[in-house]
Amino acid sequence: LQVHDGTFPDFYRAAGPARQRLIRRLLRIPDTVVALSEGWTAYFRDTLGVRRIAVVPNGLPVARLHETLADRGRLGIAPHRVAILFMGTASAALDEAKGLRDLVEVIATLRIHHPELLLVLAGAASHAAWLPQRLGPAGDGWLALGPIDPDTRAVVYRSVDIFALPSRAENMPNTVLEAMAAGCAIVATSVGAVPEMLAAGAAGRLVPVRDPIALHRALEELVTTPALRRDLGGRAGARAAACYDMPVIEHTLGALYESVAPGIVRRHSGPLS
Repeated sequence: LQVHDGTFPDFYRAAGPARQRLIRRLLRIPDTVVALSEGWTAYFRDTLGVRRIAVVPNGLPVARLHETLADRGRLGIAPHRVAILFMGTASAALDEAKGLRDLVEVIATLRIHHPELLLVLAGAASHAAWLPQRLGPAGDGWLALGPIDPDTRAVVYRSVDIFALPSRAENMPNTVLEAMAAGCAIVATSVGAVPEMLAAGAAGRLVPVRDPIALHRALEELVTTPALRRDLGGRAGARAAACYDMPVIEHTLGALYESVAPGIVRRHSGPLS
């Protein structure tokens, strides 16, 4: 059983005593519960009493993102702008939970002294009704790219200066993995597996949930220090290649399947019919 829901602790807390007992019982049925990080392993072990746990993080093809060329002109990002990317969703409520409004409020304050800042939004335009009130007209303090295809997605990551995810809850967000693989400087909240992904802050800036002062400081430090952005982006890219590249994850997952059901990988490793 692999658990990928970052809101699972909220689900469990709200379940009530009888359903909590059922959840704990069900989690003991699989041969192994697969968590995405050591932090999640501790949660399943200490809170839910699960004993057979393995860690298999999410993965992605790192080289495809890292080798994609930036193209700020195609996206409408002027050379002098410092672009902060928020990767949105199709849901206004989910964007809110991922910290979009918190990020906008901080950027609005930062732009008083750093007018070169530009918030770049990918995804559906859940912000259209209120964003101009805080950052002015489109193209001034913000730029909406709309939904983007996979190829454009890689270009976007490579074309911005900072990736921000001030989310309130996550498991192991693929957007952070993508930003790491692209070599972005990252600012994210310490939720789910994010602290481990960013090596406890060595490969990106970590801030507490709903702490606008900490978010402001972290972003301002990166906005005003291009060398730091390059350093953190380089560390993030190296960590993505070493820990989260798809061949690494496939090997780890294959070894786990072999330990549970010997021979299963060899029996099913041929071409699909």
